[in-house]
Amino acid sequence: GVLGIVIVLLEKAFPKYRAYIPSATGLGLAFTTPANNTIAMFIGSAIATVVENKKPELAEKTVVPLSSGFIAGESLIGVLLAALVVLGFMK
Repeated sequence: GVLGIVIVLLEKAFPKYRAYIPSATGLGLAFTTPANNTIAMFIGSAIATVVENKKPELAEKTVVPLSSGFIAGESLIGVLLAALVVLGFMK
């Protein structure tokens, strides 16, 4: 909690350097979600950033769908794996 407060205060004190200060919300989510979800979010946002830098005209059409596609795909695989465990196909 203290780290979140410090980050917000840093953003207010140094607005010019806000791009270099980690997101309090992002860090909070990273600590509360499983690693596989956080990694999927990172991969989706990294791909979206690369696409945004290489082809800015496609940024609006691809940034959110790419990121959310990775998150949704990873979640669907998680559900499939859980179902396979329940059905006895995996341990």
